[in-house]
Amino acid sequence: RTEARRLLSAIHLARREAIQRNVPVTLCPSAMVRPGEAECDGVYADGWIMFSNRARDRVVDADDELIKVFNGLPPGYSLTNRAATRDENQLITYYPDGTAHRNRTLMICSRKSADIPSWSVILNIVGRPRIARDWGDCPSP
Repeated sequence: RTEARRLLSAIHLARREAIQRNVPVTLCPSAMVRPGEAECDGVYADGWIMFSNRARDRVVDADDELIKVFNGLPPGYSLTNRAATRDENQLITYYPDGTAHRNRTLMICSRKSADIPSWSVILNIVGRPRIARDWGDCPSP
């Protein structure tokens, strides 16, 4: 639950920053937890970054601003799509009107036991995020 709330807070911040800055703001997977060159690569479980994204792509360009860097999930957790068929790696982009233009569910599971209920961060088409418990089946450990 704690990790789902941390991801939810990052998503709320991205939405707020897009509205305040009046430019698209993106969350993307990145293991960049120390200073270095920001790039979108890997999966959210390893960490993610938030940046202004005027080009709406997977690249932190020279005119984009790196807003925040987030640590990945602790060992023993996974972050997948709701069907648990793949690790989540797609961009989450908010536009200046506060919308994300896409439905999505990011499910956090324990790798210790499939019996432990999942926690999911759910985004609706207009960009409203929320969390839900047991909203999908976790992959087998």
